Amino acid sequence: MAVALIAGILLTVLKAVLILFLAIILFVLLAAGVVLLSPAKYKVRAEKYDVVKVESIFSWLFGIIYVSILYNNGQHSYNIKIFGVNYRHKKRKEQIKDTDNGMGGIEYEEKTVSKDAGKKTSEGKKDKTTCQEDKKSKKVKKDSKNYKQDSGKRNSKKADSSSKVHKKKPEKKKTYSSKREKISKIKEFIFEENTKGIIGVTKNSLLHLLLKIKPRKIKSDILFGMGDACQTGQVLGAIAVYMAMTGIIFNITPDFENRVLRGRLEVSGHIRAVSFLSAVLKIILNKQWKIFYKNAKKIKGEL
Repeated sequence: MAVALIAGILLTVLKAVLILFLAIILFVLLAAGVVLLSPAKYKVRAEKYDVVKVESIFSWLFGIIYVSILYNNGQHSYNIKIFGVNYRHKKRKEQIKDTDNGMGGIEYEEKTVSKDAGKKTSEGKKDKTTCQEDKKSKKVKKDSKNYKQDSGKRNSKKADSSSKVHKKKPEKKKTYSSKREKISKIKEFIFEENTKGIIGVTKNSLLHLLLKIKPRKIKSDILFGMGDACQTGQVLGAIAVYMAMTGIIFNITPDFENRVLRGRLEVSGHIRAVSFLSAVLKIILNKQWKIFYKNAKKIKGEL
């Protein structure tokens, strides 16, 4: 009976430990999924009429992390919130306290300086007579020292000129050849097939990222003109190509006569951390990346 009881207790303890272990694993997986799959939203509002205003907002993890930056006619301001706590106002209060303490110190220093100035004026009158006598004796000493220094400098110049004749000029050919070799090695490394391959992989991953980051919604009401009909037409053509490629439509009215830029623009979109992770892993897990890293290390050691 006692053995059966001990075995039952051990089994229940093992079950509890296993349940706890599984719960921790599930919690970690859930947290990782939330971090990787939750969209990081961004919104940018720009406006130019009489005054230029730009506001950019970034929020992640369902608004747990919130950042906003505001530009209003040359003045900048920002706001950071984490779990609803505003960190900007706290920093401002601390700065105000520090400035108050600093001003108090300055007033105290000014008072002490004024007291010390009065003492120095009274002491200065007494020392005038002694200073005049000291100056006369110092002038005589300086004249004798200057004469000795001039004679010493002349002798040293003669010795340097005689030593320079015997010295050989440094060889410039060796430094030039070493630089040339370094440049040739770097060129070979850049134009290798492996480096070209890794550049292609990184370019493709970056283009994939840009497609993910691109804005989903654009609201615009812009009046623009380059001051020249030809230039405005070229800019309109480039915007039309972008609209055809992305499917995003801008509301733009061109002015072919005047140089103008006025209106408002609102851009919003989102991106997930998974897309960043996948782009980085595509580059790092590639075989060409390993060879590229080894070659880069070798060249760094040789240089």
